[in-house]
Amino acid sequence: MRKLILLIGILFISCHKKEGNQLEKTKESKIEKGEYWSDYDKKESLIYKYKTDSINLFFFKNQLNRVELKTFSESYGGDSPSSYIRNGYHINRNNFFDALVYIKDTLTAGNKGLDYPIEYEEYYDFYREKYTFSYTSRDGENIENYFKSDEKPSKGYFADLLSLDITLAKANFSSQKIPKSIYEIKNNKDELYANQDSLKIYELGDDQKSKYISSSSSFKYLRDIKVKKVGSINKYFAKILIKKEGLKYIDLKEIESVLVTNPSLESERFVTNKNGLEIYDDLDGDKNFGNKKYVLTKVPKGERVEITPYSKEYFFKDGKKGSLIRIIYYNKYGESIKGIAFSGYLSINKPE
Repeated sequence: MRKLILLIGILFISCHKKEGNQLEKTKESKIEKGEYWSDYDKKESLIYKYKTDSINLFFFKNQLNRVELKTFSESYGGDSPSSYIRNGYHINRNNFFDALVYIKDTLTAGNKGLDYPIEYEEYYDFYREKYTFSYTSRDGENIENYFKSDEKPSKGYFADLLSLDITLAKANFSSQKIPKSIYEIKNNKDELYANQDSLKIYELGDDQKSKYISSSSSFKYLRDIKVKKVGSINKYFAKILIKKEGLKYIDLKEIESVLVTNPSLESERFVTNKNGLEIYDDLDGDKNFGNKKYVLTKVPKGERVEITPYSKEYFFKDGKKGSLIRIIYYNKYGESIKGIAFSGYLSINKPE
C-alpha cells in the first residue's frame, strides 16, 4: 500500500521527529497536548481527484483554522486492508501553520489469520519555535509514544508546509490568506522531491518558459507564492532552488505530493497503458519477452505492481520510452505473479 507523506504524498509523517535530544519530563511537568481539533463555524468541501477523496476547509469567524485532505487508500491483492487516510493541518489564531495530524481509519481488519490489529490511529506532530512534540492515539483520547525534542525543530516542517500549500492551491484558496510559516523559509535546508514521474519547472522572469526535469532532482522549497490567471485557471507559482537549475518556479497545482526521498527508488508503480501491461515468464531471462506464448498475465490499467531494475537498455514501444524490469503483481485473490515487463507503461502515480 502506498506510503504517504502529503498529499498529497504528501505522505507523510517524517521520521525526523524521533531524532534529536528528548526533553526530559519530571513528575512535576505536564504533557503538552497541543491543539488540533479547533472549534469551527463554517466548513467548505470539494471533491479531490476521485469521488472518494475530498479537501475540507474549516473556519472560525472567517479565519481558516484547519485543512484536511481525505483520501481512500485501496487494498491491492491482500497487501493490507483498505482504509481512509486523513492528512490534517492546524492553523493557530495568528495564522501560523503549527500542527499536523495523520489519521488512518481502517475499513476492515482483513481476512482471518492476517495480523492487522489497528483499526483506527491518530499521529500528531506539533511545531513550536524552539521545540517539537509528537504522540499517537488509538482512540482519540489516550496518548501514547509521547516525544518532545529541542533539536532542529524546523527539520521536516517545510515538507509539511509545502504539502499544505499544495492542498490549498488545489482548493483555489486565496494567496492573501495563506497560513504563515513558524520558521524563516530562507533557512530551509530540507531536500524535497515531487512524488511523480517528472517535474515541470518555470523561469522566474518568464513563466511562459518551462521544461520538464526528472523528479529524481531534489529541491529546496522557498515558497514566495504568486497567483496568475491563465485563461480560466489560477496557477499557483512557488519558488524552489534546484542544484543544477538554480531558482525556478513550480505550479503547486501540478504537484501530486511530496517526498523526502527519491521517488525513483520506490518500488510501487501503477499501470497506465489502456490495454494493460503484459508480464512475461523470465525463467530464460529476457528471451521470452514479446512472445505471446509466454505471457503470464495482463495487468489492467490502474492496477498496482512492484518493480526492481533488470536492464538499463532503453527502447521505445508504442511511443513510450522504457526498459525491461522485474515485476511482482498481486491479483484480487492475493496470488503473486512474477516476471518481466516494459517499464514505459508504468507511472509513480495512479492514473485518473
